[in-house]
Amino acid sequence: MSSNVIFFVGNLKGDGAQRIVVSVANSIKNSKIVTISDASSAYACSAEIISLYSTHPMSVEKILRKRCIFIRYIKLIKKERPSVCLSTFPNDNLINIISSIATGIPAIISVHGMPSHKYSNIDKLIKSTVFFLAKKTNTKVIAVSNAVQDELMRLYGLSESQIS
Repeated sequence: MSSNVIFFVGNLKGDGAQRIVVSVANSIKNSKIVTISDASSAYACSAEIISLYSTHPMSVEKILRKRCIFIRYIKLIKKERPSVCLSTFPNDNLINIISSIATGIPAIISVHGMPSHKYSNIDKLIKSTVFFLAKKTNTKVIAVSNAVQDELMRLYGLSESQIS
């Protein structure tokens, strides 16, 4: 049976964004949550949880070196044919957008932090790549505040119509 929505998140260990993912997934029939690390959840979850990799959470550098994560996710998306795939964190957003390009299934990404804040060089590279790809592919972006939306438009040239 096809999923309506696939939620892609690194883990479900108990942060606020993960709680939102579980809550929304629980309310959408046939939705699935796909994690990079283990499939355990800090929250009661009725949606199916699928783990792509069963060890500790990994940095994006390790994920990029382990192409099997991308391949597994792309195969899962092709099999499930969801209406959309939603992700919530920079590393997950990068994987989600690249997988969307490969499968043609639309991605929606969520941006929680201010793009202009101080980040490590690798985090800056990941965020810049995510926003560059989002702009080029017209990926829909959920900004958690008007300030985040304004920065995405000002710093990365995303259009107001692609941000909600």
